[in-house]
Amino acid sequence: MPARILARDSGVAGFEAELCARAITNSVYVSGREERLPSFTSVRQFAAKLEREAARRGGATDAEMSKMYEDDNRRLSTEIQEQKELSEQLLQEAERERDGESERANQAVAQAMLARERIRRLEEQLAAAVGRPAETPIPADLSDFEDWCNEHLAGSVFISSRAHQGVKKSEFEEPSLIYRALLALRDKYVPMRIYGGAERQAAYAKTLSELHIEESATGDGTRFEGNVYTVQYQGKRRDLDRHLKAGNSREPRFCFRLYFFWDDESQVVVVGWLPSHLENRMS
Repeated sequence: MPARILARDSGVAGFEAELCARAITNSVYVSGREERLPSFTSVRQFAAKLEREAARRGGATDAEMSKMYEDDNRRLSTEIQEQKELSEQLLQEAERERDGESERANQAVAQAMLARERIRRLEEQLAAAVGRPAETPIPADLSDFEDWCNEHLAGSVFISSRAHQGVKKSEFEEPSLIYRALLALRDKYVPMRIYGGAERQAAYAKTLSELHIEESATGDGTRFEGNVYTVQYQGKRRDLDRHLKAGNSREPRFCFRLYFFWDDESQVVVVGWLPSHLENRMS
């Protein structure tokens, strides 16, 4: 009501900024947004498809058609990288503003979410254009783990500084499983949480089965060992309420654990610890 708006510390201007932030956030979450108002990239992809069909009907050679595909895929790859960089910049801005001007911080987060959604759309379009998803390299060791995460997980999976420390101390003998588990979260878990559907749930379960990994609730650790089973994220202490696990041994070389939670606001998986087992009173 007008009286309540005027009584706010931030006044009318603050209320207006809050409405804008909510509208931006809702525009990202709303279903069918892409169908009602396609992005520039989607329109460009459709135009490129029409151009290729026209060239094919006009008798274009295989070499000419191949070059058209390569040019289109190159544009998509460039835009994906630009959107990833934009998303990271917006999130950094949100962190800087969070302790001060909260309204601007909320808008930055909403814009970052929009950038992430664009990244996902672009990656889907790129995969469709080449006929299969782009292959993500699996390093042989963990020496460049942080750089790999920054390049391949941005916008979908956030690795906390504590988790990076865990990887630096890792004795786990199968580094490739760490990378593949993170890709399972990026490629299967995140779409399942965002879009839902039995098909995506089945795809996620199938991927975990192929990796011989199980996902389950963390259990009593979050209740009895709060400092161990929580992580700081966006100014709040959050429970690591889910984990991926492989192997029953407590020997660090053979035991794999990945503790995480799903942040519904930013629509990302937050990894708080890996790859070893976190101790609790039952350990």
